Amino acid sequence: MDAMSPGAQLAPMVHDVTIKSTKKLARARVLGVPPEEWGIERNARDIPNCNYCFHDILTKTRADLIAEGYDETQVNSLQEYRGIISPEQMARDSVWESSSGNSSTNNAAQIVKITEHYVRMDYEGNGKVCLYQVVTGADQGDILKRDGKPAVIEFDAIPFAATTPIPVTHRFFGRSIADLVMPIQREKTALKRGLLDNIYQHNNFRVEIAESHAGPNTLDDLLVSRPGGIVRTKQPGGLTPLQVQDITPAIYPGLQHLDSELHKPTRT
Repeated sequence: MDAMSPGAQLAPMVHDVTIKSTKKLARARVLGVPPEEWGIERNARDIPNCNYCFHDILTKTRADLIAEGYDETQVNSLQEYRGIISPEQMARDSVWESSSGNSSTNNAAQIVKITEHYVRMDYEGNGKVCLYQVVTGADQGDILKRDGKPAVIEFDAIPFAATTPIPVTHRFFGRSIADLVMPIQREKTALKRGLLDNIYQHNNFRVEIAESHAGPNTLDDLLVSRPGGIVRTKQPGGLTPLQVQDITPAIYPGLQHLDSELHKPTRT
């Protein structure tokens, strides 16, 4: 029977097929920026509409910057970052984690400071203001070169977001929890100081002594206050302790009242 005749059966066709499955995972990544490494213009009300903000990057070595395409000669001329330099950094360095500095004998491993500036300006000179990222090195403020060109790149949006525990209307900087509790904490400090002073006076009370009862060693003995100490007098019965009023019963309710104030709803 002819293979092309209506009754002929065609041989099955076999194909080698490779199936590739691709899964795309989208996720948002957020990195916290220390406040001492970030700044914004004084009259700004929000980040998206501000004219200028900056970010100091203090985590990259010379080798990292060169690998990202920055000019090697320029990067090697930058000063090494040696740790805390500003009063704000010192105030936040509460456990002295940066007191030893970041100096390294290996030039490629030395950390250098670069600053990313986000500024709206007419860089092209055509009368149109656009948002640009400008990268400068160390404290010299020189614009770095990347891939042979100045590191001035047009951006669509400033890649930062900020939040505050207690917003203040029409202001970028709000209030923190410390702003609310510091007045109460100062009052508690004053009450506790008075409480301790009262206890000290009870334990080391003042003494009235008649001159007729005071011997050559009496005043020296009284000035040395220690448990079980001996006071030498000419005759017994000449020492009269001055009574100190106990104010602790009035202080403890005050401390409890201030503690209750801290747990009240936020006051603005």
